[in-house]
Amino acid sequence: MKNLDGYTDERQTKGFYFKSDSCITKHFLIKIEVKQIEHNCLATIYELEDIPQENGNLIILENGSEIASANIEYLCEIDLWNKYYFPKFKDGSYQWYYDFDGKGNEDEITALYDVMKFAMKLGLITAKITLY
Repeated sequence: MKNLDGYTDERQTKGFYFKSDSCITKHFLIKIEVKQIEHNCLATIYELEDIPQENGNLIILENGSEIASANIEYLCEIDLWNKYYFPKFKDGSYQWYYDFDGKGNEDEITALYDVMKFAMKLGLITAKITLY
């Protein structure tokens, strides 16, 4: 597991790294909490507040790498129940519109969609949930 900020375990949240190809500025931490094997899990998505660096150099991480960080901001959680899922966003966050013109490779809404898809896939695998 890669410790991204050097804090002690009790201050950090542990999970999995994700970065969408749709946005060069957003990096995410996904925490999976299995509630009931083969039935239910909770996938919580956080945005990493800092770009992962070590000694001033960018850390290259693969999607799905285990990481730990205390510098995170809650974005949403997805409650997975068998074939159903229930996303819940923090109050006042992301409105579902954007103007992509002139933004370059910074499409935050598509990045959020990508991380939610990845979190659901990771949750289904981790909790051994079979879709029926």
